[in-house]
Amino acid sequence: MGGIDNLDDVYYELRRMKTEIHTLGAANPLASSSLTHGRLRIGGDAILLVDSSGGLVVHGSINGDGTITWSGVFELTGTTRFKGDTTQIGALHVQGPVDATGSFDISGALRVLGTAEISGAATLKSNLTVTTGRIIVGNMVLNPALTGSGAVGALTAPTALLLSAPGVFTSDQLTVATDLFVNGQIHNLNIPSTTSAANVYVDTLGILRRVSSAARFKDDVAELAVPDALLDVRVKDWVDKPAVDGVAELQQAPRPFTQRQQAEFDALTAQTARRVPGVIAEDVAAAGGQEFLAYDGAGEIEGVAYDRLALARTQLLADRLSVALDRIDELERRLEELQS
Repeated sequence: MGGIDNLDDVYYELRRMKTEIHTLGAANPLASSSLTHGRLRIGGDAILLVDSSGGLVVHGSINGDGTITWSGVFELTGTTRFKGDTTQIGALHVQGPVDATGSFDISGALRVLGTAEISGAATLKSNLTVTTGRIIVGNMVLNPALTGSGAVGALTAPTALLLSAPGVFTSDQLTVATDLFVNGQIHNLNIPSTTSAANVYVDTLGILRRVSSAARFKDDVAELAVPDALLDVRVKDWVDKPAVDGVAELQQAPRPFTQRQQAEFDALTAQTARRVPGVIAEDVAAAGGQEFLAYDGAGEIEGVAYDRLALARTQLLADRLSVALDRIDELERRLEELQS
């Protein structure tokens, strides 16, 4: 507002000053304000209010050492860096990529609704709970939704799955502290040798059991009457039918073979070139030796307990030998009597 320029017309100057005062009172002095030096201080109980029809745009830096309280949507566009400790109270929803190069301590729930990519080392000091979805590591998939046969999840891979851990007694050791269910074949390419007798039995549920023979593992022990017809069971030989069927199945598989298929094909082909000696389980059953057979879960004859059958036949031979020796002793006694 200017001074009084025309003293000859005082009333005119007063009206002009009144008009300027009215204009200043109705104007928005900060509408296009600019501060190039100094600072704008808001103290006491005063606040800087930006209502819903306005906005706050900062092209430079905001520095502060107090507390920023924000309710509603807080949108940051571009690169955002937080230096020092930052505490987030309440839900934090992040849409889009997040690059984290420092440390994050999360004491509450962390929900990842999209894809999470970790390119560096990650240390999990507590539980990781996945209620839906899958965890994919390379070609391995950990799927908690895949259930069946008593399982509540599955770890799957398109080909072989290698589980390895440093052991105490060996270079690699995998310890399973509960039941292990295998719905397929078990391959061990590095089985150590021993001259001890076989002591493992596979029952009808597929459970591996250690064979024991001490009296403390037995109840109601009684002598078994062994039929003499078991001595008439003839030893035969044959070609292993599962090996023949396995070769035929692999011959129908597309070429080239995988490394595992080639190894299996070579092993099965070698088995078909060898004839296997033994007895036929049905022949043992026909001779009354049902106790010396193995059966599947449906009660079908499956195999021969060769160790038990050998003992039975040995007992029959021992009984016949005992009778023969008694007969020889009797004949020798009579011969001595005739000679005397």
